[in-house]
Amino acid sequence: MTTAEAFQTEADKTLLNMQRIDAIVNGDENAEITVDGGRTIPSFAKLQRSGGSSESTVVSLGNVSGELTLDFTKDGIYELTATGTINLPNPTTSTPSALVLVYITQDGTGGRSLAPGSAFEWDTDSQLSAASGVKDLVIMHVQASGHPYLTIHNFKGGGPGATRAADDIEFTASADGAQVHTFAGTRARVYLEGLLLPSSSHTIATNQITIGTAAQVRTGDHIRITAY
Repeated sequence: MTTAEAFQTEADKTLLNMQRIDAIVNGDENAEITVDGGRTIPSFAKLQRSGGSSESTVVSLGNVSGELTLDFTKDGIYELTATGTINLPNPTTSTPSALVLVYITQDGTGGRSLAPGSAFEWDTDSQLSAASGVKDLVIMHVQASGHPYLTIHNFKGGGPGATRAADDIEFTASADGAQVHTFAGTRARVYLEGLLLPSSSHTIATNQITIGTAAQVRTGDHIRITAY
């Protein structure tokens, strides 16, 4: 069982989808990633080598503020600069297993937020980075129900080498199983191997945080905890 497969609840599909996206973004020229419905999606490197297709081309939307209507009937990749709050209306039609990726860069002001409609399933702990000029990847994968499952990959919140806040906690798991660490905050974002975990992956008690189980955390995994 993989780390992602250990999270079984509907909300915990975040991690599995994030691992799929990581493979799509960072896979080599031969990589193909299997998603729900048994479809395979080639890595960006493979698309670039083959010349890609019209549905795989990154579509630039320029500066965006207010309502952003996307096509959830097919795979699509978009990029934009957020100049205000971005509202995602509920899709009127959608195709199960469609994968929509949106690269969002904060403008010079920063602090722009994302507001999905009620049809989107997402972990509200997952938010756009606030700093000006920072880029995030928003991943939306249409479920069998027709509802897009949304998660956000914060590139600056990821694995080794990413920019750190002074109070971040960062360590490598020395053994399989739940990880207990001193933690003075009341809310945290937890990253495992650079991927944001759902809020159900950890519990916070007085001055300590417990992350994962034996099936979820393995020896050598890189873990980062950041309070917010």
